[in-house]
Amino acid sequence: MKEGAYPALAVFAGNIPFELKGAGTRDNPYMITDANELGLICYRPMACYSLTADIDLSGITWSTAVVPWFSGSFNGNQFCVRSLKIIGADYLGFFGTMAPGAEVTNLRLEDVSIVGTGDYIGGLTGENDNGSISSSYVVGEIRADGSSIGGLVGRNDGSILSSYFTGTVSGKNLIGGLVGVNNYCSIRSSYSIGMVSGDYSVGGLVGFNDVGIIRSSYSACAVSGKNNIGGLVGQDLYGSISSSFWDKETSGLTHSAGGADGTIGRGGTPSRSGSIGLSTTQMQDINTYLDAGWDFVGETTNGTEDLWKFQAGTYPSLAAFSRMVPVELQGAGTLDDPYLITDVNELGSVWFHAMAHYRLAADIDLSNIDWCNAVVPWFGGSFDGNGFRILSLHIQGGVYLGLFGILVSGAEVTNLGLQDIFIEGIGDCIGGLAADNSGSISSSYCIGSVSGNDTIGGMVGNNSGSISSGFSTGTVSGKNTVGGLVGHNSGCISSSYSTGIVHGEEYIGGLIGDSHAGRVPDPGIIASFWDIETSGLTESPGGTGLVTAQMQDIDTYLDSGWDFVGETENGTDDIWWILEGQDYPRLWWEADDN
Repeated sequence: MKEGAYPALAVFAGNIPFELKGAGTRDNPYMITDANELGLICYRPMACYSLTADIDLSGITWSTAVVPWFSGSFNGNQFCVRSLKIIGADYLGFFGTMAPGAEVTNLRLEDVSIVGTGDYIGGLTGENDNGSISSSYVVGEIRADGSSIGGLVGRNDGSILSSYFTGTVSGKNLIGGLVGVNNYCSIRSSYSIGMVSGDYSVGGLVGFNDVGIIRSSYSACAVSGKNNIGGLVGQDLYGSISSSFWDKETSGLTHSAGGADGTIGRGGTPSRSGSIGLSTTQMQDINTYLDAGWDFVGETTNGTEDLWKFQAGTYPSLAAFSRMVPVELQGAGTLDDPYLITDVNELGSVWFHAMAHYRLAADIDLSNIDWCNAVVPWFGGSFDGNGFRILSLHIQGGVYLGLFGILVSGAEVTNLGLQDIFIEGIGDCIGGLAADNSGSISSSYCIGSVSGNDTIGGMVGNNSGSISSGFSTGTVSGKNTVGGLVGHNSGCISSSYSTGIVHGEEYIGGLIGDSHAGRVPDPGIIASFWDIETSGLTESPGGTGLVTAQMQDIDTYLDSGWDFVGETENGTDDIWWILEGQDYPRLWWEADDN
């Protein structure tokens, strides 16, 4: 038996056994053409890689993950790595750990065999630690003696989109057909088919959903275990599951954690809330999914991402694996040469490369299109609105709704306007621009209606990043933690304002609903305001409340250091302008003659 091993000491002498074509950057990644070159990734785990051919690993057995730790980007380019075999302890998979910011897309792994004695084991990665996985799949067998075992990912603390597993998965505890543990992060438009077995917390799709998000996904796995077993999810702790299904016949189970009521909703259509168990016939009926808001190729009512395909008599399949990719975009996706977005179809493709750089090149009207999820569920790149607007965004769904679902640390959104938005959620964490922001938002605005249950904001639901030079206006409503600009703040908000009507029951505020500082003034909010007349609120745990006349007086903002056109005392960036006494401050790029 030939073992997979690395000549580890060579790197300390400055020697890399094989040179790779490319520069390891996003616009010029290292090219991987064979098994030897694949083994070199561990030497430069922060670089960018691209497969250029199928790779057969027959005859090689690894005792660790092929790449034990990875924080770069890996584009499989729809090529396939076959016959991966690993016999080892823990943190096993093609990748052992995907570190924060890591991105894997278009990777196909077939005939996978992984046997582990420990924890955190999955076909693609043992642990996804705030990375992004999209349009990837694993076919094979995953067997382990430990916990947190999944067909695709052992433990997911990041994003999984448009991916699947087929085969068998077995372990002890926290066992899932796709993911063992989904921890505070998201799985969207993914599925699992095969067999899943274990002792405790065993699910067809996810073993243990720990405050995680599952959207528009399904399982057709046979599931067996002792306690906390479910057709879709074995155990759910405060998670959010919507528009997701499991096959009661193939699973052998009529129950799942996170289930709504296990029945078809009113009007004969599936509920969009919770996980729903259906017969095989219902699971193989496209109307089941269309009525639940799934986005299929050839229809635009449910969005323009074209995630799913359907053939009568089968379960839905992912379009990405039919050699279909979203529309080709102008640009290279780099900071210097970003992808250009000119229409609704191109906007719908942003999810496909969630760590790339984008720039709007035209206003985009989303009228007559309904989403049930965030348009871009997870984003870690940059999005420059370039002074253009996205119009008539309409989303009705569960939780983490907005143009962006989650903006991770390092993500940037700037110079973007959202007008005539209507976002209505039945759950928590909802905002016009982003549900959850750990990145940076600047010189942007939201106008419209945002509603939900808890942590609801006109621009951002939960903010732990930065918001500067932004505003929101319209109506914001919810039950708890509701704010005109931000629902809950633990980050920084500067030179921003809100004028919208705010409705709620507890922890509501004109600018923010609540903050990490509690109900005392939040030190992270600087030179920011809300209109106490239009909002109907005189309180906010951060910011300054003013009457409309003061909100339309330039001196209010000049005295607070805002940078306006025509003055240099507060800077020369010319961020704001105002029609005094007639309107609130506007971003300079909004001016028609700019």
